[in-house]
Amino acid sequence: MKRLSVSAIGVVLLLSGAGSAFAASCSGVALRVNQRTTALEQAVVNLIRAHQQTMIQTETVQRARILSALGVATKQTAVSGNQDATVRLRAEEANAQAVVAAQNRQAVLDAQERYGDVGFNACAVVERSQAVATARANEAARMDDIQDLVVNRPNVAQDGQATEDWFDLMKSGSGTSSTAVFNGGTEAEVAQYIDWLMGPPQSNPGSAVGGVQRVDQLQRDAQRSVSQYLLMRASVSNSPDSVDAAIAELSGTWTGTDGGAEWAARLATAPLRAVLLDMSRAEAANLVSEIRALEHQLDLELGLAAFSMARSTKMFEISGSEAQ
Repeated sequence: MKRLSVSAIGVVLLLSGAGSAFAASCSGVALRVNQRTTALEQAVVNLIRAHQQTMIQTETVQRARILSALGVATKQTAVSGNQDATVRLRAEEANAQAVVAAQNRQAVLDAQERYGDVGFNACAVVERSQAVATARANEAARMDDIQDLVVNRPNVAQDGQATEDWFDLMKSGSGTSSTAVFNGGTEAEVAQYIDWLMGPPQSNPGSAVGGVQRVDQLQRDAQRSVSQYLLMRASVSNSPDSVDAAIAELSGTWTGTDGGAEWAARLATAPLRAVLLDMSRAEAANLVSEIRALEHQLDLELGLAAFSMARSTKMFEISGSEAQ
């Protein structure tokens, strides 16, 4: 702006000098020249001042715009930085929430895998297993109930009243069939069949009995005890609520009417815990079945041994009588 002002002054001086020289050489026109020069000088100065004012205003406006733009740019940068920081923070929070949610879902899935499946028909297996345990616990009590009803109990000194009770029991003519033993008869029916099979009770020989007769009596009592025990065992084993029936019902949990197809299908798609539970329960049922089969095998061997002893004794008796 200073350079523009010096140039305007130079132009004014130049015009003033030229006008003075012209006026000096040309008489009569000085006044008009001076007037024209003054008017021109004033016009130029006004023009220069107008342009100067316009440039100053333009510069001020431009400076204000530049400052405003800088302010806006700075503010936008700050806002953008805050937005970036906010977006980054929210992204991290969302990522953390997603990780935690994924971990929780995985924990739930693991829990369902580990504890969500209790195996095939678990309630029925537990109930039927309890039925096996209950039947086994009641087996000895049922045998005692039958034994208390038997009149001809081995190794018990009987009197005449016992013999009379036996004959009164046999008068009805019932109790001669083993149906009560092998088809789940009542305790009284089983006891009556045992009495019919054992015959009348032996009378008490008293103190006059000899040693040989005493040994013979003990031997016969032992044989009858085995027979009575095996008959009672057969009876409680064939009753509807016996251990064998409970074991068969428990084993039928897995086989069912479809031969075990449903259990096999469930086992193929079950988680590891359910498979282990099913296999352990099935193995426990098999173990109980094997123990029960072993008990029956022992009873069979006991019966065969008693039969062999009775047969050998009878053969010796026959041989002794023939020798006499």
